[in-house]
Amino acid sequence: MIGFFGNIGDISMKRFISAVLIGAAAAVALAQPAFAQRPTQPDLTPLQEQDAAKKKEHEAVDQQYKRTMQTTTGASTTKVDPWANMRAPDDSKPKK
Repeated sequence: MIGFFGNIGDISMKRFISAVLIGAAAAVALAQPAFAQRPTQPDLTPLQEQDAAKKKEHEAVDQQYKRTMQTTTGASTTKVDPWANMRAPDDSKPKK
């Protein structure tokens, strides 16, 4: 049977296939160090680092605020009027 590169049982065909496979294996082996140098996480610029730090700080402040509001909201449920003793007894607006 005759193939594109000669007889299929021919030694030159076997050499060609083995040469192609060895070449492909060599290309893969040489490409591995290039992939190993790729960073897993991109380097951040100083401005991006500052933004990330500010974001973490804001989140921490928000968490503290929420905890404070949860603890203080339940303590005082009655409304307090600090100006109650400064008003006159009949300080209502006249109705038109």
